[in-house]
Amino acid sequence: MRWRDASIVRRLVVVALFAGLVPGIVGVLLVRSMEEGQLRDQAAARNDAVAQRTAAAIDGRIAGLQSQLDLLASAPAVAALDERASDELAIALRVSGELDRLVLHDGGGRAVAAAAASELLLADDVADREVGPEVRSVGVVATDGRLPALELSVPVEDPPGTVVGSLVGWVPLPIVTPVVEGGGLLGSGRTALLTTLDGTVVAHRELGRVLAAERYPIEDLVAAGVRPGPDDTGRVLVSGARLTSVDAWLVIEQPEDVAVAPADATIDGITLVIAAVVAAIVTSVILAGRGLLRPLGGLVQAVGRLERGERAVRVPTGAAAEVGALADGFNRMAGALDERRAQLEAAETSARRSEERLRLLVEGVEDYAIVLLDRTGRIRSWNTGARRLLGYEAEDAIDRPFGAVFAVADGSDPLLEAARSHRGETEGWCQRGDGRRFWARTVATALADEAGDPYGYAVVVHDLTDRQAARVALEEALAREQQAADELRRTSDLKDEFLAIATHEIRTPLSAILGASTLLTSGWEDLDEADKVRFRDMIATHAQDMRQIVDRLLDFTRLQAGRAELVHERFELREELDRVIAVLDRPLHGHPLVVEAPEVEVELDRDVLRHVVTNLLSNAGKFSPDGSTISLGATVRASGLVIEVRDEGSGIPAEDHDAVFELFRQSRTSQPGARGTGVGLAIVKRYVELAGGEVTLQSAPGVGSTFTVRLPIGTSDRRSGTLPAETTDGGPP
Repeated sequence: MRWRDASIVRRLVVVALFAGLVPGIVGVLLVRSMEEGQLRDQAAARNDAVAQRTAAAIDGRIAGLQSQLDLLASAPAVAALDERASDELAIALRVSGELDRLVLHDGGGRAVAAAAASELLLADDVADREVGPEVRSVGVVATDGRLPALELSVPVEDPPGTVVGSLVGWVPLPIVTPVVEGGGLLGSGRTALLTTLDGTVVAHRELGRVLAAERYPIEDLVAAGVRPGPDDTGRVLVSGARLTSVDAWLVIEQPEDVAVAPADATIDGITLVIAAVVAAIVTSVILAGRGLLRPLGGLVQAVGRLERGERAVRVPTGAAAEVGALADGFNRMAGALDERRAQLEAAETSARRSEERLRLLVEGVEDYAIVLLDRTGRIRSWNTGARRLLGYEAEDAIDRPFGAVFAVADGSDPLLEAARSHRGETEGWCQRGDGRRFWARTVATALADEAGDPYGYAVVVHDLTDRQAARVALEEALAREQQAADELRRTSDLKDEFLAIATHEIRTPLSAILGASTLLTSGWEDLDEADKVRFRDMIATHAQDMRQIVDRLLDFTRLQAGRAELVHERFELREELDRVIAVLDRPLHGHPLVVEAPEVEVELDRDVLRHVVTNLLSNAGKFSPDGSTISLGATVRASGLVIEVRDEGSGIPAEDHDAVFELFRQSRTSQPGARGTGVGLAIVKRYVELAGGEVTLQSAPGVGSTFTVRLPIGTSDRRSGTLPAETTDGGPP
């Protein structure tokens, strides 16, 4: 081998070594660093996810235990703070399987009843409980030297809304923290623990840490997420999740060396691969260099002779592989030049014929308008489809701007889009040059030569008017179907809502009727006459309440379903108001009623007036103190009938003025002891809106309420009534 050839091979070997080995070493170091960082981040993310999911499960478990306590607190014996409630507590412990102890305290904190799952516990054995502002609470406490437990407290109410005591339950922490109970999470060396907010460990697989009340550095959870391990065992990854149901942290720990251990195996494999690749490159370069340099010398000399103008230059053939093919190709190159020239001439002839065939094909298309434009947008070609669709003959369209014979109605220009991005496409209403409109899809394509310079545009217009009409018809049909489905769903929702409300609201008077009926039938002989009369009156009173509830629910349901119809008739206003007042003896009992209304005929829907006045007066009677005066005023004005109902109740805050007209909503300042369904004012609002009127409220705490209703009417007597100079009304709904 000549020295020159050998030096080239050596250079190739050196370059191959540097090109393969140096990047390989750098790559190994970078990959290791990235792998460790990625594994650390992935482990931290997995630990965070485990902590969040476990915390959510614990919160859900605690919420379930609180629901059990709430249900137990509503039991009659428990709500009555009866000492016999111990039996109820013992049964609840056996049914639950999770609660360890239950204690019932009265309002002063004294233990009334108690029960324990694993020992005999009496109320006298339980210390008095300090009464705080928060009856409902969850916390971690230490009980009698045992492991810390979860303490849950819920209020005991009798009647609902009045707190008379509290029910306290204790739950062992391993029951609500099964992940901590077993001593750690499965796999990957993770461990878990539960701490209070100040870091005191309350649940861990090592009970010694719990009994010693070890303090965990909670500040590590909000730092870098890594801390030194115990006894200099290395660093650990730390993840935590704050429990929402109790003031505690759930902490997940994992040794850092366990998290990044897979990086070593990855780096070993990469190192072996890089070493093999570098060795293969060096060997290949040496062999290829030696095989290629020898025959290439003669080929280089032949190229020089050809460059100097020689035409009969040939090189020896028969060399191996690509070098031999290169020599054969070089020998054929000169003869191929003449052959290539002949082929180019034939190709030009074929191209001219193809262009003519394409022109004839485009000219014969009738369903599409195909138009060729020059780079300025002037028409250069106009086919049969363009003549039929756009309404112009070829001689009238050629050389005119395309915008003069066609335009998209929304102002978009597919030619501008094609100039920017080679292709522009629009679909919508289009306009011919004569003003007629049609729905079409327009595609404009920019035409460019071999150098990429644009020389024109091809525009294709497809008439889609019939298809668009069919699509619009289909969309309208779908809209009608959707409207029908919505109406059906609304009707079903109203039915479900009605059944739920009726069941809830009727239960109380029905229970009273059943109780009184039972006493009358089973103990008739033992009752004196006064008790019999009292029970009969109770049955009649609650039956009337049930009828009123059902009537109001039916009225609201009919209004919501749009089945209420107005029937205008002429009647005497004062007489109709007197009839309405006559049937309101019970709701207005104990309230002086002042009525000021003119004796005038009005044209109005009688049911609207009856429902509005009945519900407003009933509302005022329910939510006004006994002995307070209720006023009803009516005035006929040019704008219509104005009705005002004023009471001397507790008043309604401004923030509740809109809410009281919603279904089943009441003001937070309702008269103590008052009971309502939350339906009356909603019915008033719906009927007033149905009649085309409006209802307004003027009220403030401590000054009573005034409800004003304005209804459009027709009158036969223009005498106007009078109202009190100052009016207020309606209590909280």
